[in-house]
Amino acid sequence: IYGAWVAADAALRGLSVALVERTDWGAGTSSRSSKLIHGGLRYLRGLHLRLVRKSLAERRLLARLAPHQVRPLRFLFPADGTPAPLVAAGLTLYDLLAGRDQPVAPHARLEPAAAARRCPFLDGARGRPLFSYGDCATDDARLTLEVVAQALAAGAVAVNHATVRHLLASRAGVAGAAVACSLTGREVEVRARLTVLAAGPWSEGLLPGGGRRPWARYTKGVHLVMEPLPCAEALLLVARSDRRVFFVIPWYGASLVGTTDTDYRGDPDRVAVEEADVAYLLGELAAHAPGLGWGAGEIRGAFAGLRTLRHQPGRSPSSVSREWRLVEPRPGLLMPVGGKLTAARADAAAIVDRACRRTILPEAFLASSE
Repeated sequence: IYGAWVAADAALRGLSVALVERTDWGAGTSSRSSKLIHGGLRYLRGLHLRLVRKSLAERRLLARLAPHQVRPLRFLFPADGTPAPLVAAGLTLYDLLAGRDQPVAPHARLEPAAAARRCPFLDGARGRPLFSYGDCATDDARLTLEVVAQALAAGAVAVNHATVRHLLASRAGVAGAAVACSLTGREVEVRARLTVLAAGPWSEGLLPGGGRRPWARYTKGVHLVMEPLPCAEALLLVARSDRRVFFVIPWYGASLVGTTDTDYRGDPDRVAVEEADVAYLLGELAAHAPGLGWGAGEIRGAFAGLRTLRHQPGRSPSSVSREWRLVEPRPGLLMPVGGKLTAARADAAAIVDRACRRTILPEAFLASSE
C-alpha cells in the first residue's frame, strides 16, 4: 500500500507517475496485516509516543475520508498480569494522544462482575477488571485497491502483473526500471528521474549490488482465521509466554487471531504458516480464553506476511521499532523501511515532499510489490 499511496499523492500534485505491481494489488504484506487502523497501544510500552500520536492522527483522518473502509471497533483488554492502575494510565495516555474528534469513544473500565457477564469465556473473568477502548478496523486489500483507483483517477498509470526485472542505471544513479509483462513476457524500459522502491521484502533482490542491506530486518506475522467470537468486541490479549500483544478480531463472520512476530531470513515468496506458529497462537488463546474451547478443529484458514523493519541488532523482533524512515541506496532511488498500514498515507506524503524539495520532477516511477 505504500507504493499506491505514493502514486496517488504524486499524481494529485501533478507529477507524471507509473505504478507497477508484479502480481496483483495488495497481494503481499498489504493484505496480510491485522486489518487495523490504530495508534498501536502496545507501542506505549516502549515509549514510542511520536509513532502513536502520528498513527492516531491518521486514524482520525482516514475515518473521516473513508468511513466506508475505516470502521470503529471496540476492544476488550483484561488486566492479566499487569496492575489495573497501570493499564488505566496507559489507556488514559492513549486517549490523550488521540486528541479530539476521534471516531471512537474514550476507554472505560468494567468491574469484575460486569466483566464476567460480558466475557465469561475469559480465564479469571470473575476476579479481575476488564478495560474497553476504541480503535478502527479495515479491509486492507480493499483499502489498497481504493488507493490505486485514486491514483488512476488523478492521472497515474498503474499496471499489475508487471515485474521489475532490474533497475536502470545512469551516470547519475538510478534512472527507472526494466519492466516485463508477467503474462506475455514483453519488456519495456520505464525511464524516470526518481524511483521509489516500495516493494517491502522483495526490495532486496532489486537493489544495485544485491545482498542483505544493514538497514532492513524481516519478521513474519501469522494470523489464524477461526470461529466468530460470542461477543461483538475484539480482544487485546498479552501472551503469557513472552508478554507479546496479540488480538482476536471480528472478521467477515469469523475471527482473526494473531499476530506472531519472528525473524525471517528465507525467500519472501516462500513465507508460510508453520506448526510452531499455530501452536503458539492456539496455546496462548487457550490460556486466556479457555471458555471458547477453540483448538485446531476451529481453524478455518491461516495466512502469513512479512514486515520490513529497521535493522536493530540485539533486539527481539517485537521490540524493533516500527518507526518509518526513508533511505537512499543510490542517487535517484528512494526506499521506505518500516512503517505501518495506518501511517502509510502520511509516510507517502513525506516521500513526495522530499522528491519535490530535491527537484522539480516531470515524472516519477514507483515500483511496488505491496
